[in-house]
Amino acid sequence: MQPANFNRQFINKFRQEYICYPHVEEQQYQNFLFRQFTGIGNDISFIGNWLSHKTDDTETRKQLAGNLETKNIPCTDRLLRQVQNFNKFLSSSAQKEPYAADYYYLLLADSTPFFSLVSSFREKIQLQLLNKLASHTANEPYTVEMFDKELGNLLAGMEVDTGRICKYYDYFIFLLKEESANNRDIALLTQVGDYLQKMISFTEKLLVAIECTQSELEKWRTELTSLESQELYN
Repeated sequence: MQPANFNRQFINKFRQEYICYPHVEEQQYQNFLFRQFTGIGNDISFIGNWLSHKTDDTETRKQLAGNLETKNIPCTDRLLRQVQNFNKFLSSSAQKEPYAADYYYLLLADSTPFFSLVSSFREKIQLQLLNKLASHTANEPYTVEMFDKELGNLLAGMEVDTGRICKYYDYFIFLLKEESANNRDIALLTQVGDYLQKMISFTEKLLVAIECTQSELEKWRTELTSLESQELYN
């Protein structure tokens, strides 16, 4: 009796895969399938919590957006209002006090571009960053490539504008020192010192808020890079 000559395709029809040990629990997370065969019953939930913190960046984006809405942008708005009031005061004072008009117009020539810079920073950096964070879908976590593409230019622009704001900050401190040193007896010039002092204070608060946002963004990117390295290694 000769053996039957079955081909491989025919044999595969009767082949099945079996798990030798029945699993206690099975959970699907994105492209991962976890099967628990033994151990404590809530082991998979621990893994799920770990993965959610590692791969889900929803909380990070919410925190960044919240800081922008409650700290960064309000600081910018307060500074803009102060600069705008200062500019109005200078224009009005130049008309009321012609003998000091050159001084007021000199200050106005410095304050006006500062207002434009801060206003542009609000519109092109802060609001754009807030919109990017808010519009990103929760089901698609950021990758390093996505971060660099969507947020990289904003982060770079933030650094450039921060440097320019810092220069104005130092210059306003210089003006305030000169104003105090001159100790003029004109009441309106004393008000100039008050305006400058408030502008310096508001600018300093804005710079602190920007620094916190930059630090959070850089930390987030570092975490994304570390996560991708772990995925590649695993």
